[in-house]
Amino acid sequence: MLNILQHTPLWAFLVLAVVVTRGVSARFDRVVPVRKAVALPLLMLAWSLWRMLAMPQQAVLITLAWFVSAALAFLCCRKRGWPRGLLLDASAENLYVPGSILIPLVMGLLFLSHFSSEVIHGMYPAWGGSTPVLAGFALVYGSVSGLFFARAVAIWQLVASRRIAGS
Repeated sequence: MLNILQHTPLWAFLVLAVVVTRGVSARFDRVVPVRKAVALPLLMLAWSLWRMLAMPQQAVLITLAWFVSAALAFLCCRKRGWPRGLLLDASAENLYVPGSILIPLVMGLLFLSHFSSEVIHGMYPAWGGSTPVLAGFALVYGSVSGLFFARAVAIWQLVASRRIAGS
């Protein structure tokens, strides 16, 4: 374990610090500009999909696993009505976001899965490139992407309903 940490690049620790800092702040209620609240989930969604499409040989199976898990996570979130408690201000420029433990957990899962995929690939190259391992990570990335997309859609719908009602 110590060997892994010693060979981890400094930037990985910086990313971990950002994930922890953002995760702690996500536990508390906050006001966020609507554009930022929509842009971040969409950027994360695009990054995740790009990682899946950049996979080598088994790209079709891996991408299919990603899409299936993203769709299932999205549908589950929509059915359960997540995220809850989002409110727009009168100008529809800012969004009130209630604190949640889910966001830091998802951010941590995403960091941990990416870090562990790199460790596996570095320590066991044959495993790191195998279809079952890559499909497993694709399922994690896809699920997280489905959550991000569900959040962006919920915000879009909130903004659209406010604009229709205010017209």
